[in-house]
Amino acid sequence: MEKGCFPKKRVCKFVSFLFCCIFLLPTLVFGQSYKIPQPTFEFYANDFADLLSSTTIDQINYLGKDTYEYTGETQVVFVSLPEIPASFEEYSNELFNKWKIGKNDKGILFLVAQGEQEMAARIEVGYGHEGELTDLESDFLLQNFFKVRSEEGIEKAVFNTYTDIIRKITDENYAIIQKESGLESFIARHPLAVLLIAILIVILFILDFIFFGGYFTYLILRILGSGGGRGGGSSGGGGRSGGGGASRRG
Repeated sequence: MEKGCFPKKRVCKFVSFLFCCIFLLPTLVFGQSYKIPQPTFEFYANDFADLLSSTTIDQINYLGKDTYEYTGETQVVFVSLPEIPASFEEYSNELFNKWKIGKNDKGILFLVAQGEQEMAARIEVGYGHEGELTDLESDFLLQNFFKVRSEEGIEKAVFNTYTDIIRKITDENYAIIQKESGLESFIARHPLAVLLIAILIVILFILDFIFFGGYFTYLILRILGSGGGRGGGSSGGGGRSGGGGASRRG
């Protein structure tokens, strides 16, 4: 009896092992889970690879928030990584869905990863924008991204591509206005006016100290120091990626 049971036990073990392989192997091969970072407080510019200056980060956050307020649903998010994930496309899709970019699935992820020998870039498109930003158009934007990077640097390439994405999915005039807005652009276009304003402010400060002991100057500084700005942080709107978009390396 014992000898007859021995082969039966071996068969049971083999069947159990086979079942484990059948159910676990697909998970190991296809179900890899990545460590996705948390988005920054402002949400739209997430420069984890330190590619951008604080000025460009502020511009992207401003433009991203303004786009969301203008459309009521579209979120365009930039992310840079200090290394290229093993499966770049899967990582991009997982990050998009975890952050829930865009309301009503109208989100765009612009992902850049800096490797040791090359850089990878991807535009991940949410379900709601697949008709407005096709895979072919995404690939063209990335092609231009690498061209600008080689000619004018990574910072210019990132900002131009980010703005061009918004131009594709919103009113063209709106994107142009936003791209040309801001304090730096105003200073570049009207240097004389800026100089006159600065002189006027200095004169007002001097008069304040002469006649009021600097009361209004201290009051303004106290107000500025207590807070302000464009409001709090942002978060995803519950969007999902349809897997559309394009990737390039260079």
